[in-house]
Amino acid sequence: MTEIKEENKEEQIHKIENNVPMASDIKFKKIFGDNDGIERLEMFISLFFDLPIEIVKGNVTILNSEKTKDYKKERGGAMDVYLSLKLTDHSERIDIEVSNEVLKQHTIDRNIGFGAHKYQAQLKKSMKYNELEPMIEIWFDKGFKDIDSDYNEIVEEYYYRNSKGEILSERSKINHINIEKCYNIWYTNSVHKYNEYEQRIIYFGAMLCTKNIEEFKKCLEEIPMSDEVIKDIEETNRALNEDDDILSWYSHERELEIRAELNA
Repeated sequence: MTEIKEENKEEQIHKIENNVPMASDIKFKKIFGDNDGIERLEMFISLFFDLPIEIVKGNVTILNSEKTKDYKKERGGAMDVYLSLKLTDHSERIDIEVSNEVLKQHTIDRNIGFGAHKYQAQLKKSMKYNELEPMIEIWFDKGFKDIDSDYNEIVEEYYYRNSKGEILSERSKINHINIEKCYNIWYTNSVHKYNEYEQRIIYFGAMLCTKNIEEFKKCLEEIPMSDEVIKDIEETNRALNEDDDILSWYSHERELEIRAELNA
């Protein structure tokens, strides 16, 4: 009986020391897409859009608030987080998605199609197109494989443009944040080379990549958030690291990722 208890203890220590990355879809959704933890989402929106938390607080609505009950049955399905940010007299629809993979051209084409579909899906009878809410896609990914993207920007913005490079419309925009790049900047202690806003994004992007609980804590503590929200994220993350369904889902994602790397 003593040996079994010691083995269980070692298993628990292993779970605690290792961190399931927040870039795992199901974990990101549980932390930032759950109405029970809306303060965490509000803080992220405040950081990303560089808005005072006082303006954001109470003005964020999660469009798909239903909670996943059976992760195993939903394997292979999209675990997207759709958020709606409403401020004063205007509103924007925000689609946040995370990816553990390096993006390819077909993925980018798919993202454009998704964004266009979600934007057009707002249209109701007798409604004019200029009455539709602007659509913003935020992608946390690992950069592009099929595109030579060597920009210095931490947040890369994409619009529909003409051949002269002129923006045709700002009502549909895609933001890409290379979380692997963020992690490398953080890991090499090069964050100080960037401005205050970029530093916040770098710490957040690096945190999404961390697979070690100590690295996770260091990144989290560098993000300018209230102590209450930091403690909430830390405790929620710890609980999810010990959740069998989360671990099972992550193992499945890692298996798919390794297969993709082998076939690349």
